[in-house]
Amino acid sequence: MELSISPPQEGPLSRRQGNAKHVCAVLRRASARGPDTEQRILRPIVQHGLQGGSTIAALFFTNHPTWFSYPAMQTQNMQHKRVLAIHDLCAYGRCSLTAVVPILSAMGVQACPFPTAVFSNNFTYGSFVFSDFTERMPGFLEQWEKLGLAFDAVYSGFLSTVEQMEIVRRAARRYGRKSGAASSLVVIDPAMGDEGKLYPTFTEEMVRQMRRLVEEADLMTPNFTEARLLLGEDPMAPAPSAGELQAMCRSLSRLGARQVVITS
Repeated sequence: MELSISPPQEGPLSRRQGNAKHVCAVLRRASARGPDTEQRILRPIVQHGLQGGSTIAALFFTNHPTWFSYPAMQTQNMQHKRVLAIHDLCAYGRCSLTAVVPILSAMGVQACPFPTAVFSNNFTYGSFVFSDFTERMPGFLEQWEKLGLAFDAVYSGFLSTVEQMEIVRRAARRYGRKSGAASSLVVIDPAMGDEGKLYPTFTEEMVRQMRRLVEEADLMTPNFTEARLLLGEDPMAPAPSAGELQAMCRSLSRLGARQVVITS
């Protein structure tokens, strides 16, 4: 059976709801068809321009079909699932929160953005300016705790400082399985680099601290460069075979994550 996702359509609310229902149905069918789920889902998603963080978000749900169920969305007064999305925000460039928020929202999940930094543009343009959000982040967590607010999942991506990794650890322990919430999830995308190189804002100390952070993950989603960095291996190594990738996943799982997906 070939699975496909139709491109987003403009139109009245009823049509947009129909599109969301179609996407959810595709995700649920794919999740029931075995280990090639990612391949069946990601190809049409990428073809329609949902890249970067959106792809990770799609993996998030296809790997946890019991956590996300479309029929529950049909209940008018349902309590929506809430994901604490801890990522940077790029003013120009389709990545991070710019991609995460719309795809989670289209899937009927309330995306609660928790910015780590605000960038003028993403790194592919060679230069950028940004504002770091580290000093403000603890106050947000304290306010949510004071109000008794809760999240069903914690989903972290780009972190700009070692201190932010400790903030994510705190959020993971507050809202993840270790808090006693058996159905909650912690998804960590160890966004550190690509194409064999660290991102400009990252240091070797941040790589070491990221190895500690992924201990908190239910699902870890590094790319090939990040997987090599986490394992202390050469990130410029040639592309691995399928067997080597499986061995890498097993090694990465020993860092603490319950599931590992190497995304590219």
